[in-house]
Amino acid sequence: MADALGAVHEGGVLERMLWRVIGTTRSGLTRWTDDTQMPLDVAQSLIAHRNLDLQDLASRFGGSYRWSRGYGPGTSRVLRRIARGIDWRHANRSVHGAGSFGNGGAMRAPVVGLFYFRRPNDLAAAAVCELEPFRARLGTARAWLASRDDPTSTEVARRLGNGVAASESCVTAVYLGLRFLDRAFLELHQFVAACGGDVDTIGAMAGAIWGAANGIARLPGTELDRLEQRERLMSVAAALHAST
Repeated sequence: MADALGAVHEGGVLERMLWRVIGTTRSGLTRWTDDTQMPLDVAQSLIAHRNLDLQDLASRFGGSYRWSRGYGPGTSRVLRRIARGIDWRHANRSVHGAGSFGNGGAMRAPVVGLFYFRRPNDLAAAAVCELEPFRARLGTARAWLASRDDPTSTEVARRLGNGVAASESCVTAVYLGLRFLDRAFLELHQFVAACGGDVDTIGAMAGAIWGAANGIARLPGTELDRLEQRERLMSVAAALHAST
């Protein structure tokens, strides 16, 4: 939901105007972006194979690609090539020769965490990152949480980041998810929007943390009722839970 609510706040004037046009379905429901579509693909792949099957996952990513979901330009090029039958390992390196530093992998990671939550060792092998660019920001976030200091959205964006790079958004999402864990979901969303930058992805990651702790019962009913394909999302979520 944070992804769908955050998309309209992202980007420049033209990007925001475009999303105001395509951001709702014909029946008036709120559309979500690639930040929901790709975790949905991950969930369905994990349910089908009971483990991370990268070939199946790549095929699902390519098959689900639609430009109107707001995929980034690099990701779009990779997924179009996969959809044409190019091996995902070649498709990826043809666009990101040195690998991608974007936050897409982290945006999809909450699904992996939910799937492996009974197997912490497997979870660590599948998802944990300890690179230096993250450690310094984690230190800042940890200090804020320990002191119960509530920095402004401007300070959070400046110190932790709000960009599309993983190092400039992942710690931000973790921090905000924990900071607002016991508060209303819409308070979290409003703060993420005030931080600016990659609002839908940061919102999706922070919202996943909030949601794992609070469950669907605490989500705002009006916004939830307006979310597109709600029944599909609920069905996949239930199947993922049953697979753990």
